[in-house]
Amino acid sequence: MLTRSLNRSNLAAAMASNHLPTLFLAVQKAQEAGLPDNELAPARELMEALTASIMQQGKVGEMLRSVIERKDSELDAELIQIAINLATAMQLPADDPLFAQAQAALAKAQARAGLLAATKLKSAVPLSNAVAAAQQAGFQGDELALAEKQLAELEVSALLSALIEDRFAQCSVLSAQCSVTVGY
Repeated sequence: MLTRSLNRSNLAAAMASNHLPTLFLAVQKAQEAGLPDNELAPARELMEALTASIMQQGKVGEMLRSVIERKDSELDAELIQIAINLATAMQLPADDPLFAQAQAALAKAQARAGLLAATKLKSAVPLSNAVAAAQQAGFQGDELALAEKQLAELEVSALLSALIEDRFAQCSVLSAQCSVTVGY
């Protein structure tokens, strides 16, 4: 099965990275894809070892920082949420400024995902909402510029369609006086 094969590959890469949030996400996805427990066991053991090492060395904040200090276009909402959950479970103090930074990065990552989904719909209303959400989150990635361009094009297209409909309506009312010329 392709999905299982891909998840095996992603799991191996995550194990090689020794990055706890990435490994946690890969295990989650591999589990959802139906990989058997005996294939997940080494990854789970590594997760336990990485968790113990991070806590022992006091690097919980560093682990969280590793997923939020990225370009806006590289932020991953799932990975950030996992890192927040891990930092909470590892008892990073709730008033640590990294939590506020992580929440801001999570909002940007979610805004990016919203932009990507809305641009695929090619509909002005969802795209406008996604652009507004991205701007509110402070998202600065290329996806925002692309979405704004697509939104402007959709708005121009809607305006032209409305003008054409209006012109045809006028023509039908004044059919004797109206002529439409189409040239190539």
